[in-house]
Amino acid sequence: MLNNDAGWDFNREIVQMSYGEGGEDSWFESVPALPEEWDGPVARWLKEYVPYDSTEEELDMIVGIAVNDGAMEFAEFLMPADREILEYIHEMAKPEAVEWVLEREDVRKNQDFGAYGIVMAASHGNLDLMQRLARIRNKRRKISRWPREWKFSIALACSRGNFEMVKWMMEHPLGAGLKDHFVFDGLLDDAAKSGNAELVGYLLDQGCDDTSAHALRNAAAEGHLECMKVLLERCSTCMYSERKPVETAVVEAAQNGHLKILQLLHVRDPPLMHPCTEQGTTSSKRRKIEHKNIWWARSIEAFNAAAGKGHLEVVRWLHANRYRGWTTDAMDDAAGNGHFEMVKWLHGNTKVKCTKRAMDDAARNGHLELLKWLQTNRSEGCTHRAFSHAVNNGHLRVAFWLRFKCVTPPPPNNRFWLCSKTQFDVLLFLRMNCPDIFTTQFCQEAKYDYSGDAARPGDYLIEEWLNDHYSGYPTEEE
Repeated sequence: MLNNDAGWDFNREIVQMSYGEGGEDSWFESVPALPEEWDGPVARWLKEYVPYDSTEEELDMIVGIAVNDGAMEFAEFLMPADREILEYIHEMAKPEAVEWVLEREDVRKNQDFGAYGIVMAASHGNLDLMQRLARIRNKRRKISRWPREWKFSIALACSRGNFEMVKWMMEHPLGAGLKDHFVFDGLLDDAAKSGNAELVGYLLDQGCDDTSAHALRNAAAEGHLECMKVLLERCSTCMYSERKPVETAVVEAAQNGHLKILQLLHVRDPPLMHPCTEQGTTSSKRRKIEHKNIWWARSIEAFNAAAGKGHLEVVRWLHANRYRGWTTDAMDDAAGNGHFEMVKWLHGNTKVKCTKRAMDDAARNGHLELLKWLQTNRSEGCTHRAFSHAVNNGHLRVAFWLRFKCVTPPPPNNRFWLCSKTQFDVLLFLRMNCPDIFTTQFCQEAKYDYSGDAARPGDYLIEEWLNDHYSGYPTEEE
């Protein structure tokens, strides 16, 4: 390109572009990979000078990408004469594209564009654009798309925590009927997840309720302390209709390391539960105990979840304040996820046990130092899966250590290594350290894998290597 554009009247700038893998060799695949804020000269040059005629489908794709990215001048340059810009805009378009259309075309005739333009504005948090679009609505025509997209856009604004936008949309005539719609209470769930306590309070003022406790659980999972306080204070007299979201609020907070949420629930009175949630096969004595401690009905699960995610401060606090036990998942998950300090703390400060899964999963994820520690300090050991997991994920140093320090036999299923991303390295490793698995049948099956329909580019080199070193065929005994 630099050798051919010497006559162009703009300064040249080298731009690094990434190309997707696979597919046919056509220039249009480079267009989506251009950097942000691109203005089209590179793609324009490609269009004029590269000897490739785009198909109609490819041209539509290019124009669509340009339009929705806001590169309107380039889109007009490429667009067929019998097409219009509006035909290419979709709901993920950038605001610049919508503004361009508003400034140049009479969109009052296209009410569908105005309706899904509201969604675009909500997606980007652009209230000014939304208000401009709302003014083009034809109030005399009853168009079902406007109310539908309005409801969807309010949900988007709630999920973004955009209080100003939600308030304006709720007070608009199109938002008046929303309170009778089934999505109304769902807005509170989205707002709680976003972390905007002011928005949560506003929605409660509008009549939203959290009897399902989904908003409470969302706020706990995301660690939004102020939202939790608003929900607990404003919903203190409501009766929750579902037990599971209430019980799992503590689990979500522990799993995500939100200690302040746990400390808040530690001093709060248990919530009121609707009588229908107390029915079932649970004994009356058990129901009474669970009601008294409903925040902590799943404290064992919370302890396991925090340990598995490596939240040591949370585990220490739970152990000191709300400790009701554990399962082997605590240390198994901590080891598998590589949380070395957590494993050592559990080992030294509790009676938590583990299973062979601890070493198996640690091997799967390549945690060699943790494996060495478990081998020295614990007696559970591992299974043959540890070796296959390590090989499968390319952790050959781990596999080598397991083979000779844990005396791990090769897995009974010799196909375990095929999922590795570094298959040739794995083959060389296995040849040196597990030569017994290289039977003629094994090699013949491997050759088939590298020459069949599932073969990837470059696999033929591995097939050639196998042919050079293992050219025989399996015997009848094999």
